[in-house]
Amino acid sequence: ATGDTVEAGQPLARLRSPDLLALQRDYLEAFARFELVASSAERDRLLFEDGIISERRWQASRSERIGAEATLEQRRQRLQLAGMDAAALGELEESGRLSSTLEVRTPMSGVVLEQMGAAGQRVDAAEPIYTIGQLDPLWLEIHTPLDVLPTIEPGGRVEVPALGLEGQVINIGRTV
Repeated sequence: ATGDTVEAGQPLARLRSPDLLALQRDYLEAFARFELVASSAERDRLLFEDGIISERRWQASRSERIGAEATLEQRRQRLQLAGMDAAALGELEESGRLSSTLEVRTPMSGVVLEQMGAAGQRVDAAEPIYTIGQLDPLWLEIHTPLDVLPTIEPGGRVEVPALGLEGQVINIGRTV
């Protein structure tokens, strides 16, 4: 909820997405293909070094491995854009179990400033559902009357007595 303190990696929400199943299936297919092609390329490298196969065959195996690795990386990035973190990807690779549920975790420690999503709400990809802020150091934007402006300069001391805060001016905007 708004105002709650959160730690890095803490779960914030669980999303359900049928599209996530297709992305995971594609990733697992690319992962299995990469492992097979990488093993074959390594075997061909050893055979080439022993003079058993031609350099052309080893280069073809190497090229196929590079292509499979590029496909795997593309599918990994699609899952990361969908919200899967490295731990969830590792678990998917190890278990091979598909899930339509995605746990959204906070990338940093801080305070929930805004909750834009609600239970049961449909959200689009890359649509924010939370705003997390780090309040240390705290930055304030202070609007001052124009006649006070000549007395303010970067590096100057600022006091907010109502909050018991003290700081310094780091920037002066020129918006009217």
